[in-house]
Amino acid sequence: MIAKANSNSGYNSTLGIRARFNGDTGGNYEVSNFYGLSYAGPDSNAGGTAETGADIGIASDGDTGGNMSGNYGVSICTILDYTNINKFKMTRSFEGDDHNNTGYYRLQTQASVWKNTSAITSMTVYISGADFKQYSQIALYGIRG
Repeated sequence: MIAKANSNSGYNSTLGIRARFNGDTGGNYEVSNFYGLSYAGPDSNAGGTAETGADIGIASDGDTGGNMSGNYGVSICTILDYTNINKFKMTRSFEGDDHNNTGYYRLQTQASVWKNTSAITSMTVYISGADFKQYSQIALYGIRG
């Protein structure tokens, strides 16, 4: 999956793009990430907490103007072994955004696990607490037919 996304949250921040597989809205996902902020250095989240979706990308927010106005986060995500019925499903993603050449940017990598052995047959993509803004794009590649 490749995404170019912006949100309408009004936070002047970066928000996570999430996916729910096969309609599962329960706390059956876990997320770990490592990220670097140009103004704060590296940080990480080791995961281990129940989430309601897999983190698969980032969306910038441009509604508040300022250094995020018109900016889009970019993401590349791989869903590993999505048809395998013998193991949990994993995602890995590489993401980034630039705050319109102000010297502020975010780079991160994430891994998520959906703790279910079912083959993935459907995926709902959303931004928690916001909507995708006009001109956001998500493309899904490599689906076995």
